[in-house]
Amino acid sequence: MTRLILAQRDRRALKALGIALGLAGLWLGQETLRASLGRSAESLESLEQRYLLARQELARRPAEADHAAKLGRAIGAVESRMLRSATPALAQAELRSLARDLLRAEGIESSRSEFGAAPPQDGPYQAVTLELEFRCGIGQLVDFLAAAANARPMLATRTCEITSLGPAAGQVQVRLGLEGYLRAETGAATAGRETP
Repeated sequence: MTRLILAQRDRRALKALGIALGLAGLWLGQETLRASLGRSAESLESLEQRYLLARQELARRPAEADHAAKLGRAIGAVESRMLRSATPALAQAELRSLARDLLRAEGIESSRSEFGAAPPQDGPYQAVTLELEFRCGIGQLVDFLAAAANARPMLATRTCEITSLGPAAGQVQVRLGLEGYLRAETGAATAGRETP
């Protein structure tokens, strides 16, 4: 191996170059350090803000999840009182059978019953209507309406026309429109919903 022999002048030039490069490195490094500190300070502030926002959102989520669960249980409780039939035609038959049972329980005979025109479906539920006509006493009518309001499945009174048949007898002619409801849509809307 050959040894490189440098002159005194070359050695001084290399030392000067080394010192110059060291100073330049310190100066550039200091600028880079300042720039990175400035960027990291901004990043730290933005990270702190994002952290605080994330904590606020996490604090809200349990309340939102709890509220959603309560709403799901409330909807499940109402849906458990709907007609159980799979189609509107079967639901009409179910509604007629239920209405006849409620009338018989109060000692009332229906002179006429016919299916009403179903209102157009608006949303996930379908209404099924039944028109009834019967004669009864006022007390019987009140008891029947109370039983219909508390029936399982739930029923709503759509229309009610009452005509007196005479003040002494206390008898009335009633034309009543009942409405029951069934779930028309199944699937994702009810998936995972809790029922009581």
